[in-house]
Amino acid sequence: MDHKQILKKLDHAKNLPTLPTIALKINEMLKDYEVSIDQLTKVIEKDQAIVIKLLKLVNSAFFGFKSEIKNIPHAVTLMGYNTLRNAVITVSVIDAFKVQDTVKGLDIKQFWIHSIQVAVYSKYLSEDSKLMPAEEAFTFGLLHDIGKMAQLIIFPDLCQKILSEIETKKISYYNAEKELATMSHARIGAYLAKKWFLPQDLVDVLKYHHNIKEENSNRNQMMTVHVADLIVNTLNGSKCPDHQLCNLNPEIKNILLNTLKRMPTWCPKAEDEIKTACQFFMEG
Repeated sequence: MDHKQILKKLDHAKNLPTLPTIALKINEMLKDYEVSIDQLTKVIEKDQAIVIKLLKLVNSAFFGFKSEIKNIPHAVTLMGYNTLRNAVITVSVIDAFKVQDTVKGLDIKQFWIHSIQVAVYSKYLSEDSKLMPAEEAFTFGLLHDIGKMAQLIIFPDLCQKILSEIETKKISYYNAEKELATMSHARIGAYLAKKWFLPQDLVDVLKYHHNIKEENSNRNQMMTVHVADLIVNTLNGSKCPDHQLCNLNPEIKNILLNTLKRMPTWCPKAEDEIKTACQFFMEG
């Protein structure tokens, strides 16, 4: 199946999850810098399911507000528009992709554990390196591999071939895709994100987190998620030759290398937060 056929099937797939109308509306509204808190609040409060999940998220340890946030206007005022958008994206995509294992060898639970690990390490890397906002790093890290879920749902046979290639050749998922000359999960994830009107920075990170080039304007974000993915795979004992510190902008590279040197000081806290996040997103 070539790239055009894959995109056509994605466009016409009836079983591909979609984001709630409210989430799409909020993403569209937040492109307008003149939108008011009152306008946003009225839209969000139309969907009480999202209200409950948003309040639960913003009152969690991931945001660290000292006092309880009891309503959406208060949340928007404290969080700001960008943080609000990331929170809405997070709860919406997690809900949209709550699917069961349908391909032999693919563990959905492990998929989300890996995604949460990358999210938390992206957050801590960003806090130390100052390359991007922490809550943005968390969201981007959490969703970096979302294209794999689309592959699982829409192209289960292809997903099975990829997993067989991984098992036979002992290579990474991304390299297995290249061996099969198929569209990567990175490009599929970016295609969906663009279709859902998600922020362009997120679309770019999804698309290029395995293949960062010097000309990428969002390489700060890409490198943060890329290195977080590298850390997680290394800690989990995976050998992924495609995950390396890219030979890119020396300034960014040096910032991240210095951050990694300080990793022993924040790694234990990150590991504790991963356990909390797994309970929050997978059991809550």
